[in-house]
Amino acid sequence: MKGILLTAIILIGTIETAWTAEVSFPGGGFEDGSNNWVMRKGAKLSQDSPHSGKYCLELPAGNTSYAMSRRFTVEPGKIYCLSFMGKVSGEDTLDNNPGLKVLRRKLKKERKLPKWELCFYRKDKKGKRVSRGFPQFFTCILSENWTQYREEFHVPPGAGAARLVFTNGNPDNTLFIDDLELDQVFQPELNINPEFKLGEDNFSGYNYSKNCKIIDAGDGKFVLDAMKGWSMGDPIPARPEQTLQLSYSAKAGPGRNGLIRCVFCDATRKELGTTKTRDLVTPRGTEKTCSYTFVTPPGTAYVRLVPGWAVFKWIKLTEKKASKE
Repeated sequence: MKGILLTAIILIGTIETAWTAEVSFPGGGFEDGSNNWVMRKGAKLSQDSPHSGKYCLELPAGNTSYAMSRRFTVEPGKIYCLSFMGKVSGEDTLDNNPGLKVLRRKLKKERKLPKWELCFYRKDKKGKRVSRGFPQFFTCILSENWTQYREEFHVPPGAGAARLVFTNGNPDNTLFIDDLELDQVFQPELNINPEFKLGEDNFSGYNYSKNCKIIDAGDGKFVLDAMKGWSMGDPIPARPEQTLQLSYSAKAGPGRNGLIRCVFCDATRKELGTTKTRDLVTPRGTEKTCSYTFVTPPGTAYVRLVPGWAVFKWIKLTEKKASKE
């Protein structure tokens, strides 16, 4: 699909309503020339096996080539989903080296892999960059087959525009990109990817994990396997003294209790404290589904979820509205 659409999914009770409208994200299909992209060090539009249409983006191997999109408008605090088709051509691919699937986070630090990055900017005239402060670790592109990559993200407070940057510093692989789309996500949950539906190894919403993986649980469902470790969630925009409800379904292993914590942070992302309750603990060797309601402390600007030592089917953070008398 060459058109770039903004898709909103609104959940009202058990009724699901969807609508679509064009968003200002020119050049996402690469059919209208390179005017909407800044391309450097060999990056170019190519007719070499595009996913659809006549053109795709090509970033050659070995020269740290990159392509940066024109700024597109986003709303602070909102959730978006970026998706695109990508592949690499060369010897150093996941298809030729299955071990990359396990080692890719380490390899990304030790050598340059084909990757993407989202950059956010203020909406004022100066348009200075807004730092995210939590770079993602799963955003490398390794397959030699056209594959859809997706990333859900919160727009940081103060940001009004964003850019997408593709970089390829790999000495062996040429990177190809096509069919970009941007969706705005409307959902009752405040956290990203609450049921892990974005698929295997997609850690959207989590910027650090130790001994964790997202795996296929069958029947089209995925789970966060943190049985032997834990994962740190991205900062989720919140307000001081906001009533929130954290619920989850998890199964703990025989060795230790599973748990999930909610960490409160101020506007600089400095930690203010954490939830401390047995209600968020899954006793070893048991399976548990539960909910816990709490109020964020004064000064809260973000909350971060930290699940660990269990297999989580889903994790949901929602705002609990005051009941009307």
